Amino acid sequence: MYKIGTAKVDITYFKENAGLLGYIVPHNIAKGVASPIYARSLVLEDTEENIIALVVVELAFCTSKLRQEILKALEEELPTIFTATNVLISAQHTHSTIGGYSQFFMHNILIPGYDAEACQTYTQGIAKSIITAYHHRKTGVLKLGEAFFAPNSEVAFNRSIKSYNQNPECKEKITSREAAHALDLRMQQLEAYGTNQQLVAAFNWFGCHPTSLSNKNTLISSDNKGYAARLLENELNPKQNEKQEEVVTGFLQNAAGDVTPNFIWESKSKVKKRFKNDFEKMEFNGQLQFEKALAILQQASENKSSIKGDIDSAIAYVDMGNVTVDTKYTVDQTGNPRTASPCIGIACLQGTKEGPVMSKPLGAFARFLNLNVRLWDPLFVKAMTKEELKHFYDSQYPKSSTIDAGAGRIMGTQNISRFFMPSFIDPVIRNLKKIHKQGFMQHKPWLPQVVTIQLLKIGQLCLAALPSEITTIAAQRLKSTIIEELRETAIEDVIICSISNNYAGYVTTYEEYQVQAYEGGHTLYGKWTLAAYQTMFAKLCQEFRKPKIQRNRVGCDAIPVLAEALLWKGTMK
Repeated sequence: MYKIGTAKVDITYFKENAGLLGYIVPHNIAKGVASPIYARSLVLEDTEENIIALVVVELAFCTSKLRQEILKALEEELPTIFTATNVLISAQHTHSTIGGYSQFFMHNILIPGYDAEACQTYTQGIAKSIITAYHHRKTGVLKLGEAFFAPNSEVAFNRSIKSYNQNPECKEKITSREAAHALDLRMQQLEAYGTNQQLVAAFNWFGCHPTSLSNKNTLISSDNKGYAARLLENELNPKQNEKQEEVVTGFLQNAAGDVTPNFIWESKSKVKKRFKNDFEKMEFNGQLQFEKALAILQQASENKSSIKGDIDSAIAYVDMGNVTVDTKYTVDQTGNPRTASPCIGIACLQGTKEGPVMSKPLGAFARFLNLNVRLWDPLFVKAMTKEELKHFYDSQYPKSSTIDAGAGRIMGTQNISRFFMPSFIDPVIRNLKKIHKQGFMQHKPWLPQVVTIQLLKIGQLCLAALPSEITTIAAQRLKSTIIEELRETAIEDVIICSISNNYAGYVTTYEEYQVQAYEGGHTLYGKWTLAAYQTMFAKLCQEFRKPKIQRNRVGCDAIPVLAEALLWKGTMK
């Protein structure tokens, strides 16, 4: 038996013309609100008073700044109860909510800038959901159910088939017509029941981007996963039965890095025949996810696993720009592989079919420039030694490194205010030059380098949280690593909780990285990024197997967070 508490709190924040976070294009701004935005919390406590909080927020991602503020609010209200170790904040990754709550200006570039009001609104709402759930704890039981989507269900598709096919796991190559087969079709659902057998919560995991709404959208929305959650809660909370405790449902992410809901691209005329608009397309996808979650709930109890056992948690702060990788996770299993400081490649800046950013001709021109930068760098670079520069390029290869967020350079340029491209070409360039002139670029790296990884044990279930969008095969490998490390424990199943606690781009396999599609271009720490996560999760698991008092720290002390006075605050047009 566990003590179980739930809560759902509205965290909607609207400011007209503020940038929506996700697509990073200037026209993707807020003009209205299509649906409220929620934080949903599930607090669990075992008989030994070990406690955890699992939170799903309808935002693009959590940030180190936001997480720090939430933990401060929890400490003020409930001292010593909730800590960085036992609170997991997972984003369902909608691209249609207002940003500005990160300490990194690269996240805030088109919001524009840090928005203290947005950060405060999200902080207060998320903290309130955890606190309310804590105070609503009641005795209950937990079950874990699952079901599979059929490949012809049209719920999700692999958007990066060429990269996917490079993996040795793909014995038979997948065609673009079979894109629905190239993903994890399983939905897993953690269900909480009161002593009267009444359902109180259902939190599920299925990897699929909430990008049914395109970058043309200007309305705040929780997209397909939020729509699915609303449908399920409406189904489970009939208005006529007001005495029944409200059921809270959460739709979380698993391996969504290369998975899209969009099987008919907007550029094709068929879209007009199938869906009238993006919102109809979003409702179609959300309906499918809702139906699968409801089907799991309706399964016979004996077909589900009863969760029994203690609750535990562990956390590590990892400098992902400087991880010496265990060679058993690398391709050739030799040498001294090491990650590099965060860097964005041209492939990322060009975007995807569902969210294009840079044109192909401009991308080709940028690649040509980057090739020359790499030739000139050893002669003129001052940000790094020649040895450091060689390691950076070797680790990031074959990425066409464009934004070197670790050293603070764009196409080799450190004096960004004098970057050769004129400001009128793009608002991103205009804002970058403005930020440099105002002195806010001196705080490096420009993107996260120290990130959070976390393990939550709930009986025989383990939740493994990382801050990145992980691809289908990369998630399989990471899950296998964690299961192997925990094989002598009571853990029977591991669920990957992606886009949790912070945000650190993508994670591809080594083979996928070589293709340098969008996902590879946004794999910040180079070709060994997945191997680095495997290395650090293995170390955390090794400590997790020990009694709490015997565990050693893994990684760094903490994530450095800048004071608000040091954050760039842009101005609205």
